[in-house]
Amino acid sequence: MELQLNPHQQNLSPKAGLLIAGSAIKSWLFELQSLGLSLENITCFPIPDTTPNSLWGCLVIIPEQHFPIDIRQHQIIYQAFSKVYIPEKSTVFPSLTEEDACSLFSRMSVLIHPYLGFIELSTPINWIETVQTPDLWETKPITPANSLTLPSRIKTLLINPSESTDEIISRIETQPTPEKPLLDKPLNIFEKALLLFYKIIISIASNILLSFKATSASDNAQQLSRKIKEDSLLTKMLEHFNSLENRNQKYLDKLFDLLAKNPLEALKYAIPIDDGTHRGSENNGSLGFSKYRDSLALFGNNTYSYGGGSTSMSDSSVERLRRQYRGTAEQLIREGKYSEAAFVYLKLLKEYYSAAQTLEKGKKYHEAASVYIKYLHNYHQAAICCENANLIHKAIECYIKTEQFEKVGDLYAKIEKHDEAILYYQKVADNYHTAGQFIKASLVYKNKMHMFDRAQEILWEGWEKNQDAFNCLGLYFGNISDDTLCWQKLQQVSASLTNKQYHSFLDLLKNVFKNRLELQPNIKELAYEIISTQLKNDSSISTYLSFFVPNDPLLIKDTIRFRLNSRF
Repeated sequence: MELQLNPHQQNLSPKAGLLIAGSAIKSWLFELQSLGLSLENITCFPIPDTTPNSLWGCLVIIPEQHFPIDIRQHQIIYQAFSKVYIPEKSTVFPSLTEEDACSLFSRMSVLIHPYLGFIELSTPINWIETVQTPDLWETKPITPANSLTLPSRIKTLLINPSESTDEIISRIETQPTPEKPLLDKPLNIFEKALLLFYKIIISIASNILLSFKATSASDNAQQLSRKIKEDSLLTKMLEHFNSLENRNQKYLDKLFDLLAKNPLEALKYAIPIDDGTHRGSENNGSLGFSKYRDSLALFGNNTYSYGGGSTSMSDSSVERLRRQYRGTAEQLIREGKYSEAAFVYLKLLKEYYSAAQTLEKGKKYHEAASVYIKYLHNYHQAAICCENANLIHKAIECYIKTEQFEKVGDLYAKIEKHDEAILYYQKVADNYHTAGQFIKASLVYKNKMHMFDRAQEILWEGWEKNQDAFNCLGLYFGNISDDTLCWQKLQQVSASLTNKQYHSFLDLLKNVFKNRLELQPNIKELAYEIISTQLKNDSSISTYLSFFVPNDPLLIKDTIRFRLNSRF
């Protein structure tokens, strides 16, 4: 029998190894090292040249799990039978069975090559005997002194603030202590009590004098004064009440005027809204201002006492003050003074979210994160701010609190702490797996953890459990780049299909058919086989024929006729 090699349009056998050209053993070892192959995992046979007593190169038999991705310039060799190796895109003629091949080549393996001919692979290369071990010199190691080595490149840059959050924010804006208070002589504690006593007396008197229509405490006082002028004690009391009321009102008027002219200076005297505030009716509302600030720090002690006092305010006055504060904050933002504007929102208006957003807008991310944590307990937004400020470790702490483990893994990977990253990626993958989200779990294994085999196992499990089966199987085959392996897996799946899986598998074959040109003849035959075996049970499966045999009007008509006849 004469065996021949015939060309073929595709490879029908699995990859077995590589042919390395060159007559020097040194060049073979160099190529094996460049391919990343270990001598323990491969078997090498010398290949003679057509000239007697000369070498052409060597054949390297490589297990599938150690086959290199980049084969350089070398030629791939395929295993046609257990002991027969042939070049790519070729077949043995006449065709043999495995039993015939084992009978013919029982003594040794052979390589059939169109240029080199028929080569017996009798004795593999013994590298221990071939490679001479160099002589070792007896030397005493010298330990160098400790030195500072400059890195060749900077991989990551981390910022670790030396100050606490409160210390950093307290320095946002610091102003000198004002030389004098807003009023030369503010109301003291006694005057505050006396003013309240006057209001009570006037209110009682106004209720007694029903003939007078009261509109405000001041109007009541004027009417009562005209009615009982002969009472000198009451007249003095009313005059004293008007004096206190005027002094009290001057404080608010000066505050509003200063907010419009010099907002930064006015904020030192500003009164917080709803912070120790007591508001009531038009007659008895009051708001304390016993202290004013020496700085505009967000956190920390930025006030000192200047005696006691209060100001009487109606609801409309409080709302006017609130509008003035907001206008001042907006003006400061337009001027680029984000820390001062945040001070207004945080300390005066108690609008913590606006304060944090203002700091974030001004790219003061560390301060914004502190506001999100301390006042809003919003660790997610705080983590984003810390990440923008390159405070990676603090961002990780915030993401852990919100259980965003994938972000934690991403940040650990960013600073090249891969063990910690894998730990949190595993939590994400386990959660997806437990929830039946097999595609998401496989993507974490593949793209984040670089565990390709585990990602494929997860997708296969989704197919077997029929949970998003079509997409799981599609992604499974999309991850396989080698056509030979892809075809083997397709055959494996087709052999274990259930009645509910045939349509999904044929849909998959359509996608693979479009994307892998070399496998189209095999896929078409496999589809024909599946359709023919299932026609008796499911006539609708015949519609898939039009995809694998396009532009055939007779086939389309026959398919429609067959489906109609099967209904009756």
